[in-house]
Order: sequence, then structure tokens, then C-alpha cells
Amino acid sequence: MAGGANLLSTWLGKQFKTLDGTSMAAPHISGLIALHLATRN
Repeated sequence: MAGGANLLSTWLGKQFKTLDGTSMAAPHISGLIALHLATRN
């Protein structure tokens, strides 16, 4: 289960914005899993 509230994301014009929703939670968890798989022995 991943939280989808108040997640920091990039935004237009080289800015950052806090966004909500499952469309924000999924990339964060996918990135975390990819990082884990890339660094395990």
C-alpha cells in the first residue's frame, strides 16, 4: 500500500508542486522497487 497524498513532483517551468492521487503514488513505488532491484547483489 502506498500513500498518494502530498507527494512532491516536478512541474512546468522547472518548478515543483505537491500533488495527490494514485497516479502520484505508483511512480514513487515503481522507482523505489527499481532502485532496490538495481542495488541488490
